[in-house]
Parts: sequence; C-alpha cells; structure tokens
Amino acid sequence: MTETEVAEFQGLYGPYTVSEILLQKIWMRGLFQQDGLRTTDGRNLRIRHPGNWNRLGGPDFKEGRLLMDGDEIAGDVEIHFRQSDWRKHRHNEDPAYDNVALHVVLFPPEPGEPAVENSRREEIACVVLLDRLYHDLEEYALDEAVAERLEQERGRLVESLLEQSLSDRRERLLRQARKRWDQKVYFCKARLDKLGWENACHHTALEGLGYRPNRGPMLAVAARYSLDSLATERPLAETLVGAVPDTWVREGLRPANHPVVRLKQYLRWAKKRPAWPARLAEEITSWPRTGAVAEESGAFLELASSFRREFELPRRHRRLEEYVAAGAVPGTRFITLVCDGFLPLAAARGEKGLFPYWFYWYPGDAPEVVREILKTTEITDGRTVSQANGWTQGVLYSLL
Repeated sequence: MTETEVAEFQGLYGPYTVSEILLQKIWMRGLFQQDGLRTTDGRNLRIRHPGNWNRLGGPDFKEGRLLMDGDEIAGDVEIHFRQSDWRKHRHNEDPAYDNVALHVVLFPPEPGEPAVENSRREEIACVVLLDRLYHDLEEYALDEAVAERLEQERGRLVESLLEQSLSDRRERLLRQARKRWDQKVYFCKARLDKLGWENACHHTALEGLGYRPNRGPMLAVAARYSLDSLATERPLAETLVGAVPDTWVREGLRPANHPVVRLKQYLRWAKKRPAWPARLAEEITSWPRTGAVAEESGAFLELASSFRREFELPRRHRRLEEYVAAGAVPGTRFITLVCDGFLPLAAARGEKGLFPYWFYWYPGDAPEVVREILKTTEITDGRTVSQANGWTQGVLYSLL
C-alpha cells in the first residue's frame, strides 16, 4: 500500500490539511457535480459506478463502470492531487495499475504536461474535480474531521472543559461557536456567489434532506432539477432517485430518512411554496435584531434563559415551518436546515445580527454524544441554560 499523500491549504482561520483519503471519499460519495463531466482530452464522461474502494495495494477503486463518449468502459480508478503524482508514485511502471481506466485529480494538469500512461504505454483518461466540487475543499475537510474525531476526542474535551470554571467553559464554547458560525457564513457566501439566492436555497435544502450519507446524490438532484421544474413538472420522487442511480445509501437509515421519503417531502414543499426562497428572505429580514449586546460575551450569555421568549423563537420557528416550508419537513431535520443552511445563507446575503438567533435556536440532529458532553460539563442545565444550537456547534468546533 502506497503512502497517503497530504496537502496543506490556507483556510479561513489558518492552514488546514487534506489527505488523498478525503479525495477518495468525495469520489466514492459523489460529492461533486457530475452532469457535464469531461475528461481533459475533451470526452464526455458519465460515472455509472465509482468502483469498490480498495484500502490495500493497487488502484484506489476497483471495477468502476464509466461511459466515455457513450462507450461503456469497465476498469479501475486512481485518485491523486495532481496528474504528476502518477509518475511520482511510479504507477507508469507498475502492472498492478494497467487496468486503470480513469485518473481522477484535484488540480488541472500544468500547461504542456503529458498525459499519463500505464506500463504498457497505453494512455489513461483524466478528469479534474476542482471546479466540480459542491463546496470549498475546507468545508469537506472540516466535516470529515468532526465526524472522525467526535467519539475518540470525547474524553479529552470533557476533561479539558472541567479544568475551567463554569463561566469560562461557557465563554470558551461561545467563542468556538462564533468561529463555527463564521465558517458557515463564509462557505454559504461561496455557494451564493456561484448559484444565486434561489438556487443556493434549493441546493441547501436538498443537501440537508440527504443527511451525511446521501448529500452527494441529493445535490446531484438539485443540479439536475431546478426548484421551478420540481414545482411545475411535479416528477415522482422515484423518478428523481432513478435520475442518479447507483449512488444512494439506503442501508442503516431510519425509514423516515429514506431518500424517497425525503424527496417526497421536498416535492410537496416545492408544490405548495414554489417561491419559498423569496419567502425565507422576507421572513428573516423582518426579525428584530438584538443590538450591541450580542458582541459582549458576558451580556450575551445572560440571554440564555430569556432569548427564546423575548425574541419569540417558538413563533418564528413555526412561521418558517409553515410560511416558508408548508409544514413539509417535520421534526429536528427542519431545525437543522434552519441552523446549518437558512440562517448562514441569509447572513451571507447581507443580513446582519443573526448570530444570536443561530446560537439560541433549538438543537437539531445533534449527535447524542454532544448532548452528553454538554450535560456532563454542566454547560447546559435544563433550567436557566437550555440545550441550544450554539452550544452544540461550540463542541463540534472544539473537535477540529
């Protein structure tokens, strides 16, 4: 097994690293725009199956199924940061890579850089992912880091928090939550710049309904079917699932999270509220702002017991559920859409003073281990300081 390559990039709060394993996961989960894919030599490319992830020696994915200019091709897939990594790793001399049909790279080849070949001197097609990614690479890296570290870092984080006074613990998580908010707004700004308000809302809603396992195919649906087409043409959920075959994860999901169920919810949403992004902007714009108190950590934390009441969060949440989403998405999944998508998108669009709403909004689909950490460290006590999205996000950022 070859050594895993790691590259360093500059992010919002400093440098971050990305390994080739993350690129492999992006390929495997289809977390990139697949419609209109073309190889570097100009051939149309469709991915029928990304291949089986190979964690041993040899190509990264075995037995992929591809269409190149309509021709069916079966073969392996190799993932690298750059096209030059193929020769750097001497794959051009290794017969184990002779069945590679596609070389997937993050960055475009350098001008004049020759195509790669296998040990039989046969040229291998190449596709570049950088301009096809749904998100900034830093966002993929952060999401993956949180998922990997949540359970293993639990004890360390609890111990670290308990070394501080209660007020210091809360201020620490408030600072971490603010950084998490800044990141979410930063990433949403990139999506807005690329897609515009309506499409950004459309993509964000479908991505959120896909949960982690089905983010990729849900985003593929969003790219293939506009909000307007879903509202007017009213395709079946099964048709949408069939439009991006062989990519959906169904095993291990609760029935309520099955992609057909979630797509039916979104189709009902689009039918009843075809202009819901405009309604969302209108609704959030009407909210009162908290003023300068939000900038002072001590005063901000004193809002914990009263913010939801004083700023009418229960009513505002119901209004978003009904006026914006027609009641199509019930429970904690809609709460998560508000926190992870709608509020950061509105802030990225230019709305000021939304951080307190985001912080004191209800926690959505937070992992149970996060709730346990907050309870163990007495960050939340169920009386004066309730569970809130901001505390959850502060814990998650602390794991990065």
